[in-house]
Amino acid sequence: MDVAAVPKKRPLGQDDVESTKQPSEKRAKGAHQGDAFGRLWSQPEIWVNHILPYLGMGHYIFVGLVSKQMRDMYKKYCDTVEKLLIVKAGYFLTSPATCADTFYSIAFYNVACAQFWERHDNKASYSYGLACAQAAKIGNLKVIQWAKKNGHEWDSKSAVNAARNGHLDVLKYLRRHGCLWDEDTCSSAAKGGHLEILKWAHENDCPWYAAAMCSSTAEFGHLHILQWAYEITSPIRNTGSCPWNAEICSRAAKGGHMQILKWLYEHACPWDAHTCANAAEGGHLVMLKWARVKGCPWDELTCAAAAGGGHLFVLKWAHENGCPCSTVTWHYAARNGHLAVLKWLHEIGCPWDAHVCACASKGGHSEVLKWLREHGCPWTGSTCAGAAGEGHLELLKWAHDNGCPWDEGACAAAAKGGHLDVLRWARQHGCPWDAQTYHAAILFGSKEIKKWLQENHCPQA
Repeated sequence: MDVAAVPKKRPLGQDDVESTKQPSEKRAKGAHQGDAFGRLWSQPEIWVNHILPYLGMGHYIFVGLVSKQMRDMYKKYCDTVEKLLIVKAGYFLTSPATCADTFYSIAFYNVACAQFWERHDNKASYSYGLACAQAAKIGNLKVIQWAKKNGHEWDSKSAVNAARNGHLDVLKYLRRHGCLWDEDTCSSAAKGGHLEILKWAHENDCPWYAAAMCSSTAEFGHLHILQWAYEITSPIRNTGSCPWNAEICSRAAKGGHMQILKWLYEHACPWDAHTCANAAEGGHLVMLKWARVKGCPWDELTCAAAAGGGHLFVLKWAHENGCPCSTVTWHYAARNGHLAVLKWLHEIGCPWDAHVCACASKGGHSEVLKWLREHGCPWTGSTCAGAAGEGHLELLKWAHDNGCPWDEGACAAAAKGGHLDVLRWARQHGCPWDAQTYHAAILFGSKEIKKWLQENHCPQA
């Protein structure tokens, strides 16, 4: 017999071991595992406090399919978070802590998810208008139609999102069925570069604020839309009501759009020092040089903006060509942690003040703060307040250990920022407080901080 044809014996694996066990052994093992899981399943507080936090917010559409008990536990977990910050389409929304992010961004992306939500959750706690806006954002006309059929309301955000993302069919449907629109609709179409939508909206009497629209268009680099806007505003160009203003050049520089800035200059659009500052902030040295050759003004904000962006080569050129540096230049660089820029400013003898250390602490830049102190930069209580307000506890500890003064502003800043750990540590180490701490917590803080302040007898008046 051919030796190669003889099958080799393989090592005995776990599956083989399991297969040799008697049924009674398997049942015993299964019962043991079932008992363990059963005990865990019967303690929802473990799921709510220790397991589901690893999953995080925004996954209801998946968790909800497991079972009603799992849905209930997940909702309870979500309710332990007081507020949820959702960032959508350039604006911030603070909503009750439920599963709102899933609702707004996932569940309404198709009709099946929307129907599931209708059956399994409390509709009253959510905004169907915002959900429709998210569907409009991705051009999901079927969901928009479903929402209309089922009597759900929408608002102008749906029109804005459809215009911003180029969904003319959705925008037309929304308007046919009474959806509101406003100036933001035209501005959003312009930002997205959608001239066809902008023309249609304008022809159908959509309100617009031409100055804001032209500024946004310049920043986003859509020259063809600027040219169209220039033509349709020609009848009023010499009446004083034309939207042609310095903000447009400033925004073109901010976006780094040299071609647009040149076109604006050729068509007599005014400009001011903000054009140079925005070019410097973005590191657009060629643009800055060209603007200066053409007579665009500048001031100390140009150097400050270059420093804030960390563009040392732009800062050096501006300074060498007569642009003034000041303490503001230090502030911008320190806030953004640009140590190389700070060292150069120190070398040329640019004046500084105590606010420089405060800017570094607010930005959480411990190495920058240490360097500043090693080189004699002064500090005040605003340094501790800056660190406390942004939750930089380790930096606050270092500043306090190294003799930085503090005052009531530190506790107030911590309360305003919602940093209970910072507030607690500051109080334990003798930081004073007054009524402004309590008032900051009332206006900006969390329930946990307010409760802690009351328990620890924070002054309220």
